[in-house]
Amino acid sequence: MTANTQIQLDPELLFPGMPDYARMWIFALEGRPTDMRSVLKHVRKYIIGWLSHGRTVTATCALLENRFLIVSGHIPGGALSGCSMDALTNTVQQAVESAQCQLISPMRVLYRANDGAIHQVPRAAFRQLIQEQMVTGDTLVFNLGLTMLRELLAGQFERPLAKSCYARLFRVAQPAG
Repeated sequence: MTANTQIQLDPELLFPGMPDYARMWIFALEGRPTDMRSVLKHVRKYIIGWLSHGRTVTATCALLENRFLIVSGHIPGGALSGCSMDALTNTVQQAVESAQCQLISPMRVLYRANDGAIHQVPRAAFRQLIQEQMVTGDTLVFNLGLTMLRELLAGQFERPLAKSCYARLFRVAQPAG
């Protein structure tokens, strides 16, 4: 991947057979690549038997950039229960702890630097980077708050700051045109 370029997604490779309306969870991780792959393996084992009020959840997961664990699931003709979503989150937390990785708080901002590296900082530090012009409206940022697979596939996960959900929060002007 060249510097400051967005993740390219192949939905059939990453999320085979999943409808675009499937629910989705994005977990940002910090740790060694081998440990993060261990988390992925643990979560894959869990989702094989994932149930929601006795109904099988059709699910898949992927690890993007050795940093983002993305889980997508749906029940044909039904909805996932809160309990099943909590069980998934607990499974991810357990996998992260056993692999000696860390979950990154969704309150932090993850962005791609000009060299292509992904960084994560508290919001106050990100605001300072904007003021120092180390981050601009063109800097790519990651939206961990997406909840539907269609949002990921539509390119809403990694976007220029000025076109992202953070633009308003950090008062970054939208590009003209």
